[in-house]
Amino acid sequence: EGIPVLSANDKLFMDRLIEFIEDNLDNGDLMIADLAQELGMSRSVFFNKLKTLIGLSPVEFLREMRIKKAAQLILADEGNMAQIAYQVGFNDSHYFSKCFKQVYGVTPTEYKIEFDGEEYFPKTKVSSLPLKGKKIPKSLGCNHFNDLL
Repeated sequence: EGIPVLSANDKLFMDRLIEFIEDNLDNGDLMIADLAQELGMSRSVFFNKLKTLIGLSPVEFLREMRIKKAAQLILADEGNMAQIAYQVGFNDSHYFSKCFKQVYGVTPTEYKIEFDGEEYFPKTKVSSLPLKGKKIPKSLGCNHFNDLL
């Protein structure tokens, strides 16, 4: 299965979506309807377009964006885990930890310990954060997501 090639319009769509999410990542009340409205489409059209492009539902994509930003904040030592969870829009630190472990295979605290002391230069974009060699599990969506972010 090859990596999908995005058309210019699809790339613009993804760029706008990622930018909007990054600008509103700390908003725990951010809804999928907000994303669809920002992109000028209905929820169902938005769902189908995103699922077709990257194999993830909007909810899964938003959660992945939040987790990637959290990993960045953890490595940059931007607060304790509860503070970081809140900064990326999770109002429940236990749910945050569960979601983080689904993506990285370790809890946020274990992740910090595992990568503590490694040379790290924080990036300004969530989408440029490496997964430290770990791929998003297929159970959470299509493996193409790793190549889009």
